[in-house]
Amino acid sequence: TAAGTDAAAPADASAVTLPPPPRSLLLPSGTNPSSSCCFSQSVTSPSTPTGSTGGVAILSGAQQYMARSHEEVTVLFADIASFTSMCGQVSPHHVMAFLNDLFITFDRLVEQHHVYKVETIGDCYMVCGGLVEEDAEGFRSVTETVDPLHAHKVFAFAADMLTAARGVAMPGTGQPVQLRVGIHSGPVMSGIVGRKMPRFCLFGDTVNVASRMESTGVPGAVHISASTRALLGNSADGFLSTGGLSVKGKGFMFTYLYDPSGVAAQQMAARRSQAVSRTGSGMEQVVAALPPAAAAAAAAAVAVAAVTGSTTSGIVAPTAPSPASSDIAPDEPTCLESVQGDAGAAAVATEPPSRMQPQP
Repeated sequence: TAAGTDAAAPADASAVTLPPPPRSLLLPSGTNPSSSCCFSQSVTSPSTPTGSTGGVAILSGAQQYMARSHEEVTVLFADIASFTSMCGQVSPHHVMAFLNDLFITFDRLVEQHHVYKVETIGDCYMVCGGLVEEDAEGFRSVTETVDPLHAHKVFAFAADMLTAARGVAMPGTGQPVQLRVGIHSGPVMSGIVGRKMPRFCLFGDTVNVASRMESTGVPGAVHISASTRALLGNSADGFLSTGGLSVKGKGFMFTYLYDPSGVAAQQMAARRSQAVSRTGSGMEQVVAALPPAAAAAAAAAVAVAAVTGSTTSGIVAPTAPSPASSDIAPDEPTCLESVQGDAGAAAVATEPPSRMQPQP
């Protein structure tokens, strides 16, 4: 009974301690830690109420030993272009059948490329590389050891996602499915959250930036950050530099597109042209906010435009490279260069200079 339980509990609740956590959680191959059945039993003090005590949340035994810090992983977000509008035109049965078939295909690719499927939210598919390791017997465990190939595995998975999606017809239109994919690499934390249907989740700025890479990308392409591009090195090619983007919560970031179809570069160039046109009238304020060297270059461009009678809408102000991007050599062409050619671009956003090159 409840009374008997209270009577048996020691007077000092703090004396009740949990058993030491195991080194890692072992999961048989094919088991998803986000499933609530894996953590249906929690270990708590019998005299300590569920909730928080003294501002410190009470965690179950599984939650305590699943809390991990990961020095470097690669996070991917992917969603389906025009999915929301399609849902308003197609019956729920067809929507769910389409989404289920597509995600089952992605699940097979997850196993093939040895990455971890974190979760799906609507039409969004989230994957992480370098989070889980598998032993010779097929058991998987959450690891804090850095996998040197985590970025390569996630990018290979992303490239195969695009290929697989192009072979699936969009309900209603019959056109090939186009994915918008974003990837970023960096540190994260992981652990179990909640008691009712607890979930294995990732936390940290890396998750947010990966989501921003997806939302600022274009359909049919993989949009990656400079940190992921640096990890891929020379083992992957076919990238176009975007020339830099303004990312919400992060400011200016140098990013890259893997664009096998060739359409994404044109869309990105058009988007950049529209953004510059809207801010062209405020060029003087932009120049004033730049570092001295960049301000001089931008001011010269404005002066030339004034003399020739042209507008400043095509001028992209030089921006100082972020510290995280300063190791990336400017060896990939920008999206503007790929569309306009060498002679057609009035001005192209500057690339992050290599540290081996002399600075102006």
